[in-house]
Amino acid sequence: MRSYLDGLDPDGCVEPTVSEPEPAPALTRAKVIEMARERVAELARIGGALHGRLAEGTPFHDRFYRVEFHVNRDKRTVTALVRTGIMPSGKKPDAVGIAKCAPDDVFNADIGRAIAAERALGLTLTDAFVNAPKPTEPVTGMLVNSNTHLGNVTLVHSARGGVYNYDDGTLELSTFRALVGTRVLDDTDADYTQEGGEAA
Repeated sequence: MRSYLDGLDPDGCVEPTVSEPEPAPALTRAKVIEMARERVAELARIGGALHGRLAEGTPFHDRFYRVEFHVNRDKRTVTALVRTGIMPSGKKPDAVGIAKCAPDDVFNADIGRAIAAERALGLTLTDAFVNAPKPTEPVTGMLVNSNTHLGNVTLVHSARGGVYNYDDGTLELSTFRALVGTRVLDDTDADYTQEGGEAA
């Protein structure tokens, strides 16, 4: 074997090429919201399944549980109450998790539910939910605020063709972007699919 290896011409050998893995596409706001809804549904399924299990070492690893949510859009919070047992209704919660939206962030009840549920169940928080991209353009159903033009919180009724209609009138998209202080406050009811685009 050694004589065979010594006889090989190192210059004639072809080095294998190692291609760099393609970077994963950046998550969009709509995708993170979809992931949050799926996560909440998955956690609910596990809590009621005979053979459902959370990760070993977590407080509710081998227990039946039900998660109840309380959304307060005025305070921009979501609270998750976890009760254990087959018929947990009416009993004191075994655990509570709270998701509070930062003042400079955009509130979304679905993302809040996912964060609050993971906290209440003692799970590691999903980074995509904690660091979700913010929307940058108006979408139907969003609540926006502008200190310089709109003066208060207003609902976007439609956002098509570079113009969006809100409670008090109409505003060009270019003006929306240019206004100092204009920002999206809440996209819980935003319809990303109808707009045919992604606002993040």
